[in-house]
Amino acid sequence: MTRRPIVCRFDGHQFVPEGNYHLRNAATDYEDGALYRLAPVVERSMSSHRHYFACINEAWKSLPEKDAGEPWAQSAEHLRHYALIQTGFATCVESDCGSNAAALRVAAMTRAVVEYAVVQVSGSAVRVWRARSQSNRAMPKDEFQASKEAVLNWIAQRLGVTPETLARQSEAA
Repeated sequence: MTRRPIVCRFDGHQFVPEGNYHLRNAATDYEDGALYRLAPVVERSMSSHRHYFACINEAWKSLPEKDAGEPWAQSAEHLRHYALIQTGFATCVESDCGSNAAALRVAAMTRAVVEYAVVQVSGSAVRVWRARSQSNRAMPKDEFQASKEAVLNWIAQRLGVTPETLARQSEAA
């Protein structure tokens, strides 16, 4: 079971769940009397988050015609996932399918089922890369910032512009 994060306030003596919502979640998700380790969570800036997605959206709109047929050029979201994979913010699963024919079938099925994956066949092996989630829960602030910079740099390089130019284009939109 995944435990929901509980927002607490320290009153000088103890941590108290903030409001009825968090109190109910604490009662449901955590065992009474059990010991839990607390760690502060540094929230990331929502303006940085919005800026990132605006930059990707504007970059996608300005992709060169030669890239139009690429699978990663279907949408801004496809572009973001592909850029995350290309910059190493991804997971990779490899499977030996026994033969090249079987690997090709597995790859075709994977492409049909996993929308944003990069799938590669090498002999009897299939490799599937999927972008890591950039949600607040899955990626802490510092890692999000590193992935944001890597993705925007990769996209800017692909477009032949500087990351600063890419940022200005999104602000002008």
